[in-house]
Amino acid sequence: MEQIFQEYKSKGLEVVWVLGEDEKKNAPSLEWCKNWELINDVSYTVVRDSNFYQVYGAVSNFGISSLPHQYLIDGTNMELLYATGGKPPEIEQMIFDMLDVPDSGEESGEGGSSPSQ
Repeated sequence: MEQIFQEYKSKGLEVVWVLGEDEKKNAPSLEWCKNWELINDVSYTVVRDSNFYQVYGAVSNFGISSLPHQYLIDGTNMELLYATGGKPPEIEQMIFDMLDVPDSGEESGEGGSSPSQ
C-alpha cells in the first residue's frame, strides 16, 4: 500500500490504516503502533482503535470476516464504493480507476498492478 500511496498521493489518494489489535490480540498501545509504523516503513496515516471488537462487529454487516479490512471511499461525497476483507488485488485497480490513472501494467504494456503491502 505504501508504494501505491507514494505514487498517487499527489493525485489525491489518502490512506488511513487502522490498527485494532497487537500481536497478542490486545488493544494496541501507542508505543506498539509507533513501532508498527517503523517496522512497516509507512508514511500514510496510522491510527489505533482500542474499541476494535465493537467496530469489527459493525463491519460484519458488510459480510467481511477476514483481516485486513479494506474500504474504498469517494472523498468527494464520502460514498462507500467498496468493502472487503483480506488483500484482494482488485482494490488496486479500483484505486487507479477512481484517480483516473492507468495501472502500472497498462503503462508498461503488461497486465497486473503494483505490489501492495
